Amino acid sequence: MDNMHPADELAWLRGEIRRLAQREAALRERFVTGNAPVEGVESSVKVQSFRRAVFRRERLPDTVLSDPALWETQVTHRVTVVPRDGEGMMAAPRREDALMLIEPA
Repeated sequence: MDNMHPADELAWLRGEIRRLAQREAALRERFVTGNAPVEGVESSVKVQSFRRAVFRRERLPDTVLSDPALWETQVTHRVTVVPRDGEGMMAAPRREDALMLIEPA
């Protein structure tokens, strides 16, 4: 986005990623449940199931969980986007060249 403020671009991108992730999850669910054909025109979908061992941290005794020798401090960074319009909606990018109007013939 050439003339978009970086904060607005980040907000817009995160909205697009969220929308795409929701669409991906819906499609994935259809494939996993067998409610969508797996053969497309240009692609095929392969669904596989795997088993793996999962560590159950909540089953550890409190003496282990509270032992400081087993813990370390890590620093992470979180970048949060806060909409300025007060309604929680992110504006679409303002690019006239990205706008295509289709009118009925």
